[in-house]
Parts: sequence; C-alpha cells; structure tokens
Amino acid sequence: MAPSFKHQPEGIDASYIIYAADLLRDTVSNPAEARIEFAKRLTFHYAVGNADAHLKNSSLLYDEAWQSRRLAPMYDITCIPLSGYSTRLPFDFGSHRMMEDVDAKDILAIAIDCDVDLSSFDNAVRKVITGFDSPNTKGLDANAQLMLERIVDNAKPRIAVLQQFLRG
Repeated sequence: MAPSFKHQPEGIDASYIIYAADLLRDTVSNPAEARIEFAKRLTFHYAVGNADAHLKNSSLLYDEAWQSRRLAPMYDITCIPLSGYSTRLPFDFGSHRMMEDVDAKDILAIAIDCDVDLSSFDNAVRKVITGFDSPNTKGLDANAQLMLERIVDNAKPRIAVLQQFLRG
C-alpha cells in the first residue's frame, strides 16, 4: 500500500477495505482465499483491540521467482485499549471509526467490502471467537498467561459484537 493509504483521512467517502480487497483480487495467486483471510484478519484486529491495524500492516510476499504473491503473516498486533492510546480505527469499519461504536452491521460491512461469501465469512468470525474462548496457552510463562488473560478479558465487549453479528 502507498503511504497515503496508511490511515483514511477524515471526510473521505471511500472504503479503504474495498481498496485493499481490490488489490488482493488483482495481485495475489488465490484472490478468493486472500480476501477471506484479509476479512478474518480485520475481524481479529477488531476483536483484540488493535486500533493501529492500518493497511501498511498488511503486506504481500512474493514467491522465489517473483511471479506470484500472497498475504504475508500478520504482524504488529497490539491490544490498544490496554495501552491507554486512542481506540480510533485507521479507517472506517462500515459506518464507524471508533472501536467502541462498531456494531454487527459494521462487521457485515467487512464481508461486503471484501466481497467474500457470507458463509465463509461466518466461519472466519467463528474461528476468531473460538480463539478468544479457548486461547492456546501452551508454553506461556506466568507473566504471559496473565497478559493473555487481560487481553481476552478486554476483548469481551468486541467478541459480544461478533456473536451478535453471527446471530443477526
């Protein structure tokens, strides 16, 4: 993504999620799979409270021959509400920018903007919820376990929005 796409400027009536999904459609080897993964990642960033999940945190990896591209692994993930920083999202999720204002309609907008099959998106949302309901704690020391518990507890209101979307 170009640097100007890092954060959606105020008053821009355009979906940055659509821009990213269009880029995936036009550039990666498996566009349908990449768009559902991107939608899942947006849902995860919302759930974990990563208000700093701007589009420059979504990268593409080339194969060895520089012929095909795919989404790079996720990185730069932070539970912003625990840090005390703003929970203002870097771009609109549906009709909202503040994390605490996002509702089930905004979650649906992710699927629509990414142009993904709703059944596949529902499955992706379920996987995100399951990850918070049953996090993998294998190998975590006591401090990491405590931090994970704080993150999961902080995510509860956003997980409730995701559950509401699924009931919708």
